[in-house]
Amino acid sequence: MASKVPKTISCDGEIFCLWAKPANARSSESVCRLRKIKCDKPRIRDDPPPESPAEPCGSCKEQKTPCTFNHVPQKPGPQPGSRKRKSEVMSPAGNGTPAIRFTPPSSHTTPKALDLPPMIDPTSLVPITTPRSLLGDRTRLGILPSNGAGPSVNNRDIHRRTASSESTDTELRDSTNPLEKHISRADLTQILDIYFEYIFCLVPFPHPPSFLSDLYNRREERPGEEEWTMMVLAMVPFTLVQVPHQMFPHSLDEIRRLVVVCRDEVKRYLSRGYVSSGVNRNFILYCAGLVEHNLGHNGSARELHGSNVSLVLQRELDREITYSRFSPYEKELQSRMWWLIYCADRSSATCEASKMMIDEDMCSGVQLPSDNPDILEDPIAFLSEQPSVLTGFRYISRAWRIAGQLISRRAKDLRNVPQGRDIHVRLAEVDELLEQLDGLMEGCPSFLRLELATEDSLSPLEAFLTLNNGLNSLAEDGPGNGAPVPQPKRQYIIQQANIYITQQCVRMMGLQYREQLQGLRFAERERSGPFMASLQAKRQREIAMYRDEQFTVLSYLLRILNSLPHELIAVNSLPGVTKIRYVAASLLAELEASPVNSDHDDGAHQRAVDYLGQYLTILAKIEALFSLTV
Repeated sequence: MASKVPKTISCDGEIFCLWAKPANARSSESVCRLRKIKCDKPRIRDDPPPESPAEPCGSCKEQKTPCTFNHVPQKPGPQPGSRKRKSEVMSPAGNGTPAIRFTPPSSHTTPKALDLPPMIDPTSLVPITTPRSLLGDRTRLGILPSNGAGPSVNNRDIHRRTASSESTDTELRDSTNPLEKHISRADLTQILDIYFEYIFCLVPFPHPPSFLSDLYNRREERPGEEEWTMMVLAMVPFTLVQVPHQMFPHSLDEIRRLVVVCRDEVKRYLSRGYVSSGVNRNFILYCAGLVEHNLGHNGSARELHGSNVSLVLQRELDREITYSRFSPYEKELQSRMWWLIYCADRSSATCEASKMMIDEDMCSGVQLPSDNPDILEDPIAFLSEQPSVLTGFRYISRAWRIAGQLISRRAKDLRNVPQGRDIHVRLAEVDELLEQLDGLMEGCPSFLRLELATEDSLSPLEAFLTLNNGLNSLAEDGPGNGAPVPQPKRQYIIQQANIYITQQCVRMMGLQYREQLQGLRFAERERSGPFMASLQAKRQREIAMYRDEQFTVLSYLLRILNSLPHELIAVNSLPGVTKIRYVAASLLAELEASPVNSDHDDGAHQRAVDYLGQYLTILAKIEALFSLTV
């Protein structure tokens, strides 16, 4: 036990010795409550006490302590509990992750419109409205030019946000709601608005009426609903890494921090063990994989995708008979999830040269996803028999099924190189698949039919206005029989970008595969018989035809990109950019094959240079709109 140390003070002419605790001992008692002992030394009134008195007082002498008769008052300590409050403010929130503070909108139903900086390039501005709120309101938000810059924030906004940060952080930390520990309810509502307005047409999951009803009733607060809670949390970064930054009125740094916080929480959940898995866990893995891919973590993305494929194959979703055991509601969700994972597998195999994880022969009997919504999901489409947003998902699934058949045949040919008649059979199969791909959009709904820009029209805004005028006139006049046609939706334009870009990407892959087969056929004929000039001439014609078809794809894709607003193309995020890169990469091979000073140069080199410059410009604009890594 620490011994007490005597101190002396002078009070009303009397000298007292205080029995005080040492400095390292904690005490909540005040000086007035300490025990006082009368000093037996003579009074010292005017003269200062000696530094080392000859004879200390009795108490000091007993304790063998110097007696100075001086009392140095200590500074008052902190108020009770203030140190604990300070540590709570400075410490990370929850499980070691820094607390994220976002200023909520002025209204709990709709976000406040931003004061946007002046436009740099008016031709690249396309007005986009913010999504309809979950509570029914709608506001308008302008989209910045595609320069990658976030919304400007003046000093007054910074001070206002700083002043409200402590209260917002405290609310997030003190909340018992599993979702509101990481993100405010206002921000979550706005992000989910954006998801169902822009992303759901590409990823039709979850079922909107059921999901929004559960969210309104705070399903996350019920016991045993951690999987559903993590699914909601996974949708936050899944949305923010895809849509243009200006759709969510926060700074780019705040968006990055929110993405990291939610992503890390989802990854911690996925790292824990589980007994059984359902379609919600598949969706969590799907969202987490795309987030990792968009952030540049390709290894983690492939790992999550492989886990997802393993789960759906374990449930035998690659067999059509499996779906007959589900209820209609569950069957629809399981079918959509299967095709989402299937399309992701085929996309990575086509554009990134990854190995296919789903065997095409084993899943060839699975029916395409239905494009008929139920009355709760899309009542307008259900009652008026108009095409729903699910129609585009069915078309994109057909495109990737054709890609899967091409990739599967190419993989077999790499294992066992075809010879003789097998080459001719394979060429006929490839030509048939390319014909199916070319006729993919024949008979599609009018809202999915793309009106291409002309060769001279290079302004996305002008092409978009022309497209809108045509669709608006169709909506006003009707298709000819007097039936009303609903106004075009942004979802259809996003789906147009997804479908038509994918179509040209798969076509480029098919043309390259056919060229390889033609090269095998020529090499076999060259080995089997004497060299013939006619055979060489035929081969040169095949190469020239392949180059022409290649440039046709490149030109057609440029027209597609110039016919649609870049802000809506950017919603396809990195998967869409990867498809464009794959097609544009063929220009590099063309530049190597046709040097500038070659005698046989017919202008292909200069055309390739021009196309490459246009592609790089468009890619830079699109990527700057959504990327969090630039």
